[in-house]
Amino acid sequence: ARRAPRAPPPQLTGARARSPAGAAARGETKQRPNSAHASRARQRPTGAVGRRSRSRHWRWCPTREDCNRGAMALGLLLALPAFVGSGVVVARTAVLTLVGLVVAWTTLSRSVQQFKKNQHRNVNEGVSLIKWIQSYRTPLLDRFFSAWTFFGEEEFYLLSLPWLFWNVEHKLGTQATLVVCVGIFSGNFLKDMFCIPRPPRDRVWVAPWLHAADSTGLRDYGFPSTHSLNAFSNPAFFVVYYLGAGALSLDRPLPLAAAVVAGTAYGLSLAVSRLYLGVHSPSDVRAGLFMGVILIATYGSVDEALYSWVTTADNVPAVLVLIGTFLLLMSPQVRPRTPTFLQNCTLIGLLIGDLAGSRFWHDRLLFDDVQSALSGVAVGPGGAAAVCALGWFGGGLVAALLRFVVGLAVVLACRAVGKAVMNTTLQAAFGVRLFAKSASKPEGGASDDYSALVVGLEAVSKTTVYTLLATGVTYGAPIVHHGLGIAQLAC
Repeated sequence: ARRAPRAPPPQLTGARARSPAGAAARGETKQRPNSAHASRARQRPTGAVGRRSRSRHWRWCPTREDCNRGAMALGLLLALPAFVGSGVVVARTAVLTLVGLVVAWTTLSRSVQQFKKNQHRNVNEGVSLIKWIQSYRTPLLDRFFSAWTFFGEEEFYLLSLPWLFWNVEHKLGTQATLVVCVGIFSGNFLKDMFCIPRPPRDRVWVAPWLHAADSTGLRDYGFPSTHSLNAFSNPAFFVVYYLGAGALSLDRPLPLAAAVVAGTAYGLSLAVSRLYLGVHSPSDVRAGLFMGVILIATYGSVDEALYSWVTTADNVPAVLVLIGTFLLLMSPQVRPRTPTFLQNCTLIGLLIGDLAGSRFWHDRLLFDDVQSALSGVAVGPGGAAAVCALGWFGGGLVAALLRFVVGLAVVLACRAVGKAVMNTTLQAAFGVRLFAKSASKPEGGASDDYSALVVGLEAVSKTTVYTLLATGVTYGAPIVHHGLGIAQLAC
């Protein structure tokens, strides 16, 4: 008998039709692939076709967590300059407060405000002494003190200090530059911190030609007098240095007495010139002389240790750059701006170039033995410890002048290269030219309205240029002297 045909499955509708049971009732059971097929399906496609397929279909979609992390990183990056700037301001305030309290307590003042009040009173009271000194004015004294004040200006040091490097003794030039730059920087630091004015120009006579002769145009503050600081520190440095070197000795009182008399005449002439010309009050001069005493006392206790560190320590240039950056960041920022801060940038650049170049020169003497090869003078294993000859007597005045002229050419070349590089870099990055005759300024034009960016760029540029200039004095020019065969035995 024939079997009756199977009845078709019932038609399901609604949610039951979409359920697994409904699919099984319709006979639509899903077949599970065998393991070999599954493993081949899971394999990563290879070849160009597979890569094109993956790049077309495989796309990364950021999650909410990824977006939150990116926004947080961007916010921190944008807020970083503000955090750094705030930290610098807080640190600068702390440093200025500490230094101000130390100076105030040294003068028996209870606070910085009382100290500033006392100094303003001293400026007014000192007018009578200035008038008494100026009552003896003569045309001869006007010329004498105006000429003598040049021995404390920036131009004098830029001419005299290289002479020490090239014609006297390299170590002497290094330490003299250190003393001069540290002294002027510390005086400028206190000038902008206390903002004590110079004597009132309507009550005392001020030499009219000093506005053009002074390195700051008399636009900085008066307390303390950096000329008076140098009036003591410069001659005292040479006496202390040559006492340590053995050139001066208590056993030979005549040379020592002559050096003391000459240094006293230099110091008194320079200090009195500030009162005679009406540019400083007696309190400014006293403070400068006192700072000079502190500077020389400090130098006498750390000079050998510092020079040993410069010539033997690791990463000396990098450490010097960090110290210089810290000192500039901690310098007071007064409103309206004075030329003092940019002069401090010059001094920091000279310090970095002086000490770093001295380290480069010391290493060259140790490893290349240039002195023995070019001068014919036998130099032992410690080449840097050789006895140095004076250029005036050892090589003659003509050779000394030749070294000076060639050295100045090298230094001016370093300065020109530094300015050109900084101008090109700043114009490409920020559209600013700082060293051109028509230097670009922000809208408004006045230097007191410079934005913080332009002031920072100007500080970096000036420090960089004078670092190259000082390196040319301490390292570049001596190398050229040796290459030309005109070098003197140097340390």
